[in-house]
Amino acid sequence: MIIQRGSIYPKKINMFLKLLFMVMLMKKNNDIYLISQDGDRLDMLAQQYYGNTDLWWYIGRVNHINTLNIPAGTSLRIPAKVSSVIK
Repeated sequence: MIIQRGSIYPKKINMFLKLLFMVMLMKKNNDIYLISQDGDRLDMLAQQYYGNTDLWWYIGRVNHINTLNIPAGTSLRIPAKVSSVIK
């Protein structure tokens, strides 16, 4: 399939991906909730809970954080399932 410039397909694909990501971010009963402590970083939490520091952005996206550093006392949700992100 060739997608031509100005085609509606890229817009539809973009909307689909946004919807898919929103579904992945939905709260689930087995999500983990915690309060960050001094020195916590998203990459270290990703390593602790997912075994992969590269998934720090996933925790950040869920919690509306775009940096690795987290202020102490920040409430965080760690989504329990990342298999759809890792694949």
